[in-house]
Amino acid sequence: MGKPVVITKSPHIDVDVEAIGCGFTVALGDVDGWTDALEKLRDPAVATAAGSRGRAWAERHWNADVATRRSQRTSREPSGRPPDSPLWVSQAPRDPDRIRLCRRHPSVTGTR
Repeated sequence: MGKPVVITKSPHIDVDVEAIGCGFTVALGDVDGWTDALEKLRDPAVATAAGSRGRAWAERHWNADVATRRSQRTSREPSGRPPDSPLWVSQAPRDPDRIRLCRRHPSVTGTR
């Protein structure tokens, strides 16, 4: 069973719950925004629909198959660095426009 959500807007949360339709995003410190969002979720039809959309989205985007594909894609991306380099660059899994610098574990040798 899916549950609707109300979250505080944060640069650390890269899920747009309003675009998904599974809940509401409220600005930090916006007490009235929280009150309004929770008031909307008092309607059982709104809460049930939002929870169902969130559950469906999670099943499509946060499952073992998706995680495996993301991991495989990240590990195959060309780094632009020599194979023996201790660092490589890869795309952030949920934001293809953002990259991250990763440190190779000392036990890893050869090409990725």
